[in-house]
Amino acid sequence: MGNPWVYVGGLILLAAIGLALVLAVLSLRSRRLVKGDRLAIRREGPRLVRWVIRVIRIVVVLLAGLVVLAAGVVMLVTPGPGIPTILLGLAILASEFVWARIILRRLLQVAGLVGERVGLTARELPPDAGRIRRYGFAVGQFLRPMARRLGLSAVPVRGSGKLSPMQALIVTLDGPAGSGKSSVARLLAQRLGVMFLDTGAMYRGLTALCLEQAVDPGQDPQQAVALGQRARFRFDWHTDPPRLHIEYAGVDRDVTDRLRDADVTRAVSDIACNSGVRRLMVAMQQRIGEEHPRLVTEGRDQGSVVFPKAQVKFYLDARPQIRAHRRAEQLRQAGKPADEAQILPQIIERDRRDMARPDGPLVCPEGAIRVDTSDMTLPQVVDTLERQVRERAAASVSGASAAQQG
Repeated sequence: MGNPWVYVGGLILLAAIGLALVLAVLSLRSRRLVKGDRLAIRREGPRLVRWVIRVIRIVVVLLAGLVVLAAGVVMLVTPGPGIPTILLGLAILASEFVWARIILRRLLQVAGLVGERVGLTARELPPDAGRIRRYGFAVGQFLRPMARRLGLSAVPVRGSGKLSPMQALIVTLDGPAGSGKSSVARLLAQRLGVMFLDTGAMYRGLTALCLEQAVDPGQDPQQAVALGQRARFRFDWHTDPPRLHIEYAGVDRDVTDRLRDADVTRAVSDIACNSGVRRLMVAMQQRIGEEHPRLVTEGRDQGSVVFPKAQVKFYLDARPQIRAHRRAEQLRQAGKPADEAQILPQIIERDRRDMARPDGPLVCPEGAIRVDTSDMTLPQVVDTLERQVRERAAASVSGASAAQQG
């Protein structure tokens, strides 16, 4: 029987080759390889070989460094040049430190991407999936920060309805009340496989809290800000659309069904025009964007103030009469009374106040794509936006690849 260390060394070498192949494939432009571009395969072949050789070399050198280091430690308690041997081992390890960090970063990328995909897949399972849904989402929440810290999120994959988690992608939808932002943003997020943030719900949630605490947002704006600072806003990302919870005075409540009530609708403009509240909400929304870099978000200042560097921006609009009709239908579907004749002047007044406020006014963000939804069905609007997002994301990826090659 041969020396067992020979077998151990052989296994380590095979593992290194396997790891090298995995990392090499991940490092290449896999979209071209998957599409069967033989020219790309021939062009990328040398890079694959270099990755394999590089990883094998790194593993061997690191193992040698560890062996020398261990020998030095043993020599400290036995006759022999312990300290010089330890220094030699450290020197060997340091010689490949940079590349070892690169390898570790790639492994963390893989772990982060897997976690993000597991979390998204679990979120899309039906509620009755129970334990699988809960544990899958927990795995995603645990590993997803790796992807976020490494700047990873969504780019399109050919032949897939979802987006492959690679680079950060924030899509903003701005526009006046009743332009269809919430419905479009939610469906667009579903198609892209990313999170959906309803920022209007946050303003409405604070409005509802003010009314329940007998605070008039128009007459006592400072007290409204104080309530917002003491409250904790939380979205339940397990639900579709995410439901808004507000924790105040030690009580956590789901306020989603309260947001479209008539008294909230009448008072929300006072909250939205409150500069202190807007600063508070902008900070919350930016924090959500950092935690969920794969995001479709809608509001009135998303592309102009909250996410001015968003990869794709839209500005949705429609004629006031159309918007009033849509809002009335939305209320009726929720089982609430609605009068279009009363809603129309409210929408027009809300437009005036939103455009005139000093902080975060309703404007078409710079670089945004304007879409008039007056004569479009909901599926048509979502189709239009999805096509634009995929085209821009693909162009962004192609540009990044070209820059790396250059």
